[in-house]
Amino acid sequence: MASRRHAKVLAGHDIAADLTALMAFGVDRRLPGVDSIRQQWTARQARERGTAKVIDTAHDIGELAVTDLAAVCEHAALKAATLASPEGPSLAVTVRQAIVRTLAIALVAARATGRYDWTSPVDLDELVADAAWDHLDQLDRLVEKPTDALAP
Repeated sequence: MASRRHAKVLAGHDIAADLTALMAFGVDRRLPGVDSIRQQWTARQARERGTAKVIDTAHDIGELAVTDLAAVCEHAALKAATLASPEGPSLAVTVRQAIVRTLAIALVAARATGRYDWTSPVDLDELVADAAWDHLDQLDRLVEKPTDALAP
């Protein structure tokens, strides 16, 4: 509930199944945050005063009949080659995919709520590469040589 009280918008893309899977993963653990978000997600149209608007970018942004994130991004003038679910051949690729996907969902939600707008297509891969290239390159080195990468 804290995430919905502190944020303006809580966004995800077709995550009902992911939230259910997380709950199944936590059978032996208490996962109150995941359970709370799952409950809010299913009742996202009901908004309480002082809470964030909950948006599923696959279902709640209006006129689109498609739920594919790439198609939703294309409609919102966002470009990205790495929108696949995070499962890359290396840790850096997986993290890059997760960051691009998260940025895409955030920008689609921001545009849908009228909080942010742009006129020319935004290249998400380029934004992530410009902002995090050095960190992403270090991830693979940490996996290859964990002790050497941390040495002074």
